[in-house]
Parts: sequence; structure tokens; C-alpha cells
Amino acid sequence: MANMILAFPNRGDEATLSGGSWQSALPLVNFQDRLLSKKARSVDLALASTKFDCALTKSRPVRLLALVAHNLSIDAQYRVRGADVSDFSVLLYDSGWLDVWPAIYPTESLDWEEDNWWEGKLLAEDRAGYTSALIHLLPAATRARYWRVEFDDLVPANPDGYVEAGRLFLAGQWQPAVNHSWGASLGYEDPTEIESSLGGQEYFDARTKFRVYRCTLRFLDHDEGHARALEAPRRLGISGEAFVVPDPNDTTHMIRRAFLCRLRQLSALEYPYFDNTTMGFELKEIV
Repeated sequence: MANMILAFPNRGDEATLSGGSWQSALPLVNFQDRLLSKKARSVDLALASTKFDCALTKSRPVRLLALVAHNLSIDAQYRVRGADVSDFSVLLYDSGWLDVWPAIYPTESLDWEEDNWWEGKLLAEDRAGYTSALIHLLPAATRARYWRVEFDDLVPANPDGYVEAGRLFLAGQWQPAVNHSWGASLGYEDPTEIESSLGGQEYFDARTKFRVYRCTLRFLDHDEGHARALEAPRRLGISGEAFVVPDPNDTTHMIRRAFLCRLRQLSALEYPYFDNTTMGFELKEIV
């Protein structure tokens, strides 16, 4: 288990996006809109069409790149490259081609008859209900100004005939020196409204479920508490975006545990004893 990561701010919003071939009505700039339903969509599935470049205002450390609310198929692959030159002739980072949807089922959790027993990957019919988020964690923060993301969703071809996504998130990280204490929690909340008739029949106004992650960092030293923990509520408030990764080493359950979020409430920095600070976090998924 690795220490949690809270990534912010989203440097993707300050970037200039270019490259590929994207529909004029659904352009790349939609990646920078917080409304996840406002998407960017490629004109087709050609490799030359589905890529994009992200030019930051200056070289910055990046640890996490995420693309939220995408339609990439179960067999899709992606590649991330970073450089300080816009033509990517000299690379500072290259992920190579990776699966968009990696294995998410431990073998022992599946029956022998299941179609995905060997690979443990998500089946197309099981995809409903999962947040479609491509989450790429670099092995270490890499400082670069230019980032290129490419997609291969051709074999078998994505039945939609295009690649689309709603939000780009590109950020450094805060990874506490000491992890959160035991007792953290992760769960779903359902804001669906229910009305009952006089006869007891229930009627549901279904709403989108969202995840909530709660944890407490109890062993922050004086400097980390003030320079890092206290910066989160100051910079984000309850409206700013962040991305939480409870355990960077847990690749199997990454899609279940990590998500785009905001602070649900602002917690105070506490001083329980000498040279020690504590802060709790309640992180609500943005859907």
C-alpha cells in the first residue's frame, strides 16, 4: 500500500490544446469545461485523428493525467509522452502503449466459466455503472511543458466510430510523508428522491450516484501541515477540482477507488501535540 495522492490544481485548464482531428461542434477546448457532458469528439477513429497535444504555459511537474467521461472501448489502448520541445523529438517521458481498461478482477474473484477469467478485464456488458476515467499515474513527477496523448481504438473498432471525453485533468501531486490513519472510508451515496403514494407505492426520481472518500491525516509535521495540508482548502475551497488516488499501488482497483473530486467541506488544521498537525478530508466525486 502506498501513501494516498491528492492531485491539484488542474494544469490542463491553462494549456493550449491542439493536434488530431476533432469535430468543430465538439472541439478539444471542451476538455477544459467542468461540465462532463460537454465533450470533445474526434471525427473518426484514425490514429492521426484521436490524438491531442497539451502545451502548458511553462514546464511543470506532472504526476497524474486523467481523462474523465470517455467512451473508449474495452480493447482500447493509449500512450502518453512528455517533452520540453513541441515536436517531441527529445522525450522526457514515454508510457508506451497501455490498456485503457486494465485488469480489474482478481482471478480468484471470478468463476472458471467467466469469459474474462484469464485476463480479469471488464466485460463490455459490465461497463455500465463504472465511471469511465482513464487514470494514468507516472512513476514519479516529471517536469515537462508539452504532453501528447494518443489513442488506438481500432481493433476491434469502437462501435461509436469516434473517441470522446468530457474532462482533461493534468496535475502534480501532494503525497503525504505519512499516510492517512486506519479508519478511512469509501462509499457511494445516492441522491435519488423518493415519493410515496397514499397506498404505499414508491416513485423514484433517479439521480446519478457518486462516491465519497473520507480520511484523516494524523501525523503531519508542522511544515507539511501548513505548507501542504492547509493549502488544499485555501486553494480549492468547496468548488475547486482535485483528483484523489487512495492507493497508487492498487492498480487492480484504481478505477473503483480513484476519482475526480472536490472538498465537500473545509476542515481545520488541528494541533494535537508538539510538532504535529492533523487534518481530515471528505472528498466528493464530481459526476
